[in-house]
Amino acid sequence: MKNIIIISLLSLCLLTGCSTANSKATAPNNEQSSEGAVSDADIIEVSDKMFLTQVNNIYINREDYIGKTIRYEGIFKVQSPSDNQPPSFYALRYGPGCCGDDGNIGFEVLWDGETIEDDAWVEIVGKLQLIGSGATERLIVNASSLTVLPVRGEEFVSQ
Repeated sequence: MKNIIIISLLSLCLLTGCSTANSKATAPNNEQSSEGAVSDADIIEVSDKMFLTQVNNIYINREDYIGKTIRYEGIFKVQSPSDNQPPSFYALRYGPGCCGDDGNIGFEVLWDGETIEDDAWVEIVGKLQLIGSGATERLIVNASSLTVLPVRGEEFVSQ
């Protein structure tokens, strides 16, 4: 009798665990409204708590996210090349790397607005795009909004 109850409970757990009721977590949907603006409900939020996991998921499953709008916070970094090229911008956080917390987690950011100070804490809203080809292919965020925030979030993330 106990075996039947245990098997029934396990079966019930398996059936309810495969539910697709939370489709937002499994399949991002960021279609623009008919006016062309993206509503808050359509923006993929990259949270403090799961930052590393969410960013890795976006890189691994990039084809599911290209053209979607994301919002996240991070440290604004400016990389100035030495060969008269324009600077590159990044919004990232630090995380596990080869030598401790020396990994950079985030995205390159296309931004043509006003100059942002290096190391500022920012909120980015923009569409994910794939630029370049072959070995130079990069996943970037084409920022529609970049806001310097007065309060910093978690700079070092492990999840």
